[in-house]
Amino acid sequence: MALSAFQARVDQLQEKGNVDGLVAALAECKDRDVLMQLDLSKWDFTQSDLERIKAALPSDLQQSGGYGGDTIVENSDGVVDPSNLLETASSLKEQGNRCLQTKKLGDAAAAYEKGIETLDKADGRPVRKSDAEKVVKLKSVLYSNLAQCLLKQELFRRGADAATKSLALDDTNAKTWYRRALCRDALKMYDEALDDVAQLESRPGIDSDELARLRKGIQERKAARDARLKEEAPDSDDETLELVKLKNRFDEVCEKYNLKDEQTASEIADWLTRANSGEQTVVTLKDLQRRWDMDEEDAFAFLAWIDQAQKFKEEQAQAAQHFAK
Repeated sequence: MALSAFQARVDQLQEKGNVDGLVAALAECKDRDVLMQLDLSKWDFTQSDLERIKAALPSDLQQSGGYGGDTIVENSDGVVDPSNLLETASSLKEQGNRCLQTKKLGDAAAAYEKGIETLDKADGRPVRKSDAEKVVKLKSVLYSNLAQCLLKQELFRRGADAATKSLALDDTNAKTWYRRALCRDALKMYDEALDDVAQLESRPGIDSDELARLRKGIQERKAARDARLKEEAPDSDDETLELVKLKNRFDEVCEKYNLKDEQTASEIADWLTRANSGEQTVVTLKDLQRRWDMDEEDAFAFLAWIDQAQKFKEEQAQAAQHFAK
């Protein structure tokens, strides 16, 4: 049975508030994958409804919690009981782990992201402290596993972001520090990668020889990069050196966000051409965040070089007019 067709049927039942019809439909469906991926987030269930839904499913899904249990359930005192969210997210974590082991990296990432999305439903709601700790711990693990998955796909910036979110929730996981160090190293964020290695050196969990090898490699790559930048920098005045720094920073941003493919390079060239022809560049921070999910610091560096190109052209035009007189 196709997921889309069954989802459409379930959505129709939801519009009518027909829980009895949903229970019957779930009992009829024999496709485990469809049941695992079914989205019931639009429904408003009582605890009794959830028990009926769970009972209608195959026994293995009843045990795993894989029954679309992403609906908020409140106790009589208004406090959220996240048990079903935790069960569903845990099931998705195990699903992602299986996919990761079989190198189905796209499926693994989707499962981890769905698990995170499930736990996000408890954000901002009253939850008992013990339950909140469980949600935070599991969400941190999901982000860490997602970072590993993205690292294997060489999606280094997204991997570093996922690791950062994991560490914000729980900074005791040495594997997460290691994964972020590898991502930052690949992004040529050498100082930041060395900071992560320093964190690892004070924590158990990663082999000391591996850390020494990683630190040495990062230091060598950083030294080579710094030597190249120094060699390329001209012996000139401060203004010229500042231009060189702006251009180097722009190049770093382009590499970090993989902006060197043909289509993207053409788009950036168009902005520079418009700047050089005297047109106002109407590229904003929000444009860059929306287009490439660029963080604010990198976006400022990107725009600084484009604006500098416009300023340089304007100065050339003014000089040409002066000499024409």
